[in-house]
Amino acid sequence: MPLPYVPPPPPNYDPNAVAVVESIERTVQQLHPDRQGEIIAILNAIECHIEEGQGDPGVLRHLTDALVAMAAIVRLDARAVTLITRKLDRLHDRVDQTRR
Repeated sequence: MPLPYVPPPPPNYDPNAVAVVESIERTVQQLHPDRQGEIIAILNAIECHIEEGQGDPGVLRHLTDALVAMAAIVRLDARAVTLITRKLDRLHDRVDQTRR
C-alpha cells in the first residue's frame, strides 16, 4: 500500500522555532499538570503562529504571556517555569531575527 502524499513544508517554515515549541510541549507533558489541555492549546497557537517564519513579535508576546499565566494558575514547579521561560526567550529571539 503506497504512503499518503505529504506536502512539503511552507517556504518560510522555521524548524528551529517549531523545535523550541515542541520542546516546551514535551516538558509540560512530562509534568502532567492540571488543565494540561489548555496549556497545550496555547502551545499549538504559538506553533501555528511561528511555524511559517511569519510570527509577529507582539502576537507572540501575548501568547507566551498567556502560557506563563496558565503555568502560574496550575502552579507548575518553579524549575519548570524557569526552563519554559528560558525557552520562550529563545523563541522570541528567533522570531525577532526572522522579522529583521
